Amino acid sequence: MHLFAIPRSLNVERDTLALGYKGLPVEVTLIDPSDRERVRGVSGQELVPVLVDDDGTVLFDSPVVIEHIENRHPEP
Repeated sequence: MHLFAIPRSLNVERDTLALGYKGLPVEVTLIDPSDRERVRGVSGQELVPVLVDDDGTVLFDSPVVIEHIENRHPEP
């Protein structure tokens, strides 16, 4: 999994906590909040966090990301 994030974002923190709780390996790319070109390129929009799952699914919006994580990895 790959997570695109900006520093000090509460939405990013929420998703990283969920990933950590599940014990899932994730690569995190921190981006400059003033330059979201990379996020637009991956997801077609500017919001973070953006999660690219191992199966290629691209998700943004923290609650959507957490729901996806829970559905794919219900334990623990």
